[in-house]
Parts: sequence; structure tokens; C-alpha cells
Amino acid sequence: MNDEVRDFGRLASVVRAARSLELEPLLQEVIAAASDLTGSEVAAILEFDERGKSLRFLSVPPHYLGAHRLQPTPMEETLAKLAIQQCAPVRFPDPK
Repeated sequence: MNDEVRDFGRLASVVRAARSLELEPLLQEVIAAASDLTGSEVAAILEFDERGKSLRFLSVPPHYLGAHRLQPTPMEETLAKLAIQQCAPVRFPDPK
């Protein structure tokens, strides 16, 4: 199967999840698709707090649920700042 067809199929699964109108299953499908489509080991959805100029995890894969309990992180201390400034994904090597 070519990559475009696979990618459209993956996006179609996100649309199907959106029809359920249940937020958490939809967010899980979005982060799973993001990870799959970008070839990333993991993906998450972060929320930006305008007042605090910080990020907090809004949705994470089930095996990272502890991230929900983390304190918000100042935007200046995250890779997300670089991604937003460059309007592009940020890739960094595996620390292993």
C-alpha cells in the first residue's frame, strides 16, 4: 500500500472517532495518528496557558498518564517553543 493511501486511512480513523462526540477517545485517536503519521515514538497534546505562558499536558497515551499530574512547564523551557517559532516539527535524537 502506498504511503498516501495509508495516511488518508489513518486520518479517516480520526474522523470516525470524532463522530462519537466523546473527547478523550478522540484525543487518543489524534495523538495515535500523529505518532503514526510522523513516525514518532510518542505524541501528546499540550495546552498553552496565555496568562502563565506555560504548557500543560492535555492528552497523553495511556502509558504516560502520569504526565497529567506534572506541573505546567514555562514555555521558554520547552522544545515546543522552538517548534512554534519555526512552524515545524522538532526532532531530537533518542537519548539512549
